[in-house]
Formats: sequence, C-alpha cells, structure tokens
Amino acid sequence: MYEKEEADVGTLSHLMIDCEVKGKALNLEEFPINIVEQAKTCFENFQTWKKRHDFNPVETEISLISEKYQFGGTIDCIAQIDDKLSIADWKTGKDVYEDHIIQIIAYKVLWDENFPDHPITGGSHVIRTGKEMAMFSYNWYGDFPKAWDVFMHLRELYDLAKEIKKLK
Repeated sequence: MYEKEEADVGTLSHLMIDCEVKGKALNLEEFPINIVEQAKTCFENFQTWKKRHDFNPVETEISLISEKYQFGGTIDCIAQIDDKLSIADWKTGKDVYEDHIIQIIAYKVLWDENFPDHPITGGSHVIRTGKEMAMFSYNWYGDFPKAWDVFMHLRELYDLAKEIKKLK
C-alpha cells in the first residue's frame, strides 16, 4: 500500500472509483487537499461515464487461475455494461499501454475458462486516470487475438527464463 501523504491524483482517483464500485466509504480528509480536488474531477468524469454506459458491477477484485494456461490474475471488476457482461479495469498513468491490453485480454481468458456458462460478451472497458493531474479517459477493446498471441509468447518466455534460472 502507499502512504497517504505520498498519494498522487491517479492513486486517489483509482481508490475513489474502487470504493464507489465496492460500496465502501473513503475518508478524503486523510489526503492532501490539492490531490483530493483533482481526484474528485477524475471521479466525477467516471460518474458521467457510468451513467452513459449503464454500469452495474457483478464482481470486484476477483482472483482467478487458469489451469489450462497456468497463470493467474486479479480482475478489477466484472460488470454488466450496456447489458453485456464485461471487464472493467482501472488504470493510472499517462496512457493505456500495450501491456495493459495484453493483461485485459488475459483476464478475459481467465474469466471465460472459470465461468464458461457466463462468458464475457461486452469486451473490456479501460478507465484511465492521470497520475499527476486530473485526467480521465475511456477505452473499449473487443477481441484482440494478437494480444493473446503476445501473452502466450510471454508466458513461454517466462517458463524458459525459469529453466535458465535453475542452471545458475
């Protein structure tokens, strides 16, 4: 966890979104006022997005394991978004990077393997807040087979690196 005094805008706005989705209270008095004001702007943008997309959380912080592919992960949120079962992921930073896309595609595989009767049909919704200033963006990703290919190659490299490590 982070120290509240060292919190940045993105960390706090991420926390605000997470608490709202989980129905938990958050004491904003514990954070620097300049950070709180900017994080509130991000949070208000999330509220606007949520209203436009008929957002209804189903599960939060769900940790899953793929027996088939031998990896695991923790999904921020599974939600009905615009009446379709979807992944919602909160990101903090300047952009949505390639590794974020690879990660959410892997999350879809995790979910679909563990809940084959309730597959993800609405894609992945990435909500990004700025780290150091009030920024908000939304990206939607449907099928992304090349991202899954990259994940599988990275998974193979991980196993190969473990084998090399054994030789040291």
